Amino acid sequence: MSSEHAKQPAVTRSQSQQTKITDFGAEVTIDTMPRPSKNTAAVLNEGTEDAVLKAIRELKENFSDFTPKLDQIQGTVNDIRDELRQCTERIAQAESRISTVEDEMSVLQKKVRSLELDKGSLENAITDLEARLRRSNLRLVGLPEGREGSDACSFLEKWIPETLGMTRQITLERAHRVGSRRDASAPPRVLIMKFLNDREKTAVMQASRNKEMILGDHKVRFYPDLAAGVLKQRKQFDGVRQLLRKMGIRHGMLVPARLVLTHKNKTHTFVCPSEAESFVRSIQDDKDNEGRG
Repeated sequence: MSSEHAKQPAVTRSQSQQTKITDFGAEVTIDTMPRPSKNTAAVLNEGTEDAVLKAIRELKENFSDFTPKLDQIQGTVNDIRDELRQCTERIAQAESRISTVEDEMSVLQKKVRSLELDKGSLENAITDLEARLRRSNLRLVGLPEGREGSDACSFLEKWIPETLGMTRQITLERAHRVGSRRDASAPPRVLIMKFLNDREKTAVMQASRNKEMILGDHKVRFYPDLAAGVLKQRKQFDGVRQLLRKMGIRHGMLVPARLVLTHKNKTHTFVCPSEAESFVRSIQDDKDNEGRG
């Protein structure tokens, strides 16, 4: 009996321990879950590789579809590159030509300016020379056609002094009508005469200003024989001369186109119409101020 009783506690302890183990069975179960076997890992790896390979094959198929389009785009890009290169070359050539043309234009502009100056100088020289050649000439306006006869010089050398009451005789180098003959109803043509002596021409002009010349029913007048260029230059002084006439200032024109006027016993000469007009305006302003004072 004693031996049986001695074995009892051991059994009881064993049962109690079993009970405790049972109580913590969940923990034991978690700690002792079975791990995948090597065969299972191999299966998973094989499945992943198949998926990756499938994706790669699909990408290759898709890329093969894009390859013709990419080739077409690349060809278009190459064409554009070639066109741009050609355009760049053409632009470079155009810039070179433009630069050359600009340089040539600069040289030509300088030449043109120089030629314009030379042209102006030559025109002035020709106008002055023509004016000097015509300095001894007079234009007779209003003389009836045919009145001079066959010898115009002889007729004028006799008729002019008699008509103007001149005591001195005149000598003419030549005299002729200007232009072709007109019909009887047209005004008589102008007659140009060239004096042998310029002083005789001046004397005739002065005498004609003091006496009116009438031949029959025709009024005859003398005018200086001026070149077209001189007439154009003198015409620029018309406005100033009109002011001078209104103001009663003595003035005149010198060869070829110089305005001369006398103011306060002092003679002033002008070759520029604007300068002459400014001077005359100043005289007019002075007179207006004196009148107000």
